[in-house]
Amino acid sequence: ENIILSKCSGHTSLSRSRAILEVLGQITNPNLIVGQSKASAQYLAFQWITYLDDAILCPPPYETIANDGNSKISELESYILNGSNDFDNNNTNLHDVLTNEDLSLRIIQRYTMAVLYYSFNGHNWNNCQSLRNFYVQDSPSDCVDKNNNDATAVRFLSSDHECTWYGVSCDIITAKSDSNRTDHFVFSSIKGISLPENNLKGPIPVEIKTLTSLESLELTENHITGMIPFDAISDLDNIEILKLGNNQMNGNATSFCNGTGENFKEFEADCSSSTSAVVCPCCTTCL
Repeated sequence: ENIILSKCSGHTSLSRSRAILEVLGQITNPNLIVGQSKASAQYLAFQWITYLDDAILCPPPYETIANDGNSKISELESYILNGSNDFDNNNTNLHDVLTNEDLSLRIIQRYTMAVLYYSFNGHNWNNCQSLRNFYVQDSPSDCVDKNNNDATAVRFLSSDHECTWYGVSCDIITAKSDSNRTDHFVFSSIKGISLPENNLKGPIPVEIKTLTSLESLELTENHITGMIPFDAISDLDNIEILKLGNNQMNGNATSFCNGTGENFKEFEADCSSSTSAVVCPCCTTCL
């Protein structure tokens, strides 16, 4: 309770929980978060970001969330490396720097990545399982960057900024240095997710649509199931690369191809024959 009070001005642990729920209710059916299905990815992600996440993100004051729509989004200040830790080291309260809308966007982005993790059964991944979640792992997998000579990578759901997690990429902007904070970096929203061959199992959650700056989604050679959420992907105005091949998904991309899909640089799915589970007239590669 004291940690919440010190980091999140104006919040108790209860009001913080309610405020986070109010923010997330804008993008997720609240029944999935607090309903009877306590095994849903949305429920687990909400519980994690509220009670287990060591980053301890601070939502806007509960009573201002629904009414605050005029604040200007500041990319340079919205996504600071290591969440609020940078501010704590300089005795600066997060609320002194970020607007209410900034605070909400950061929570939504981090929650969406947690939903992705739980929807894809992250505790069974081959690489970079979380060590801070609701599942006990006797022998957690290693966490290495397979694109960088197996250098040590950052696990999903760690306290570090979600932009640093394995397989996640963002724009990095060098902020102006000052006497107290030199060469620090800030992140804009997530632009790429690449988790091929990592034993992902389960459906792509519709919350993917909240990652509006996403340009590339690469999930090939996993065990992803269910319908491809073309409606959600259609909301991603910047996406240019979509690789979903060698999975167990299904769906008809015909309408999608007449809109968002026709502008893709790379679009890969399991659509190689007339009997394939995916119908995709605009795919650049059919497996």
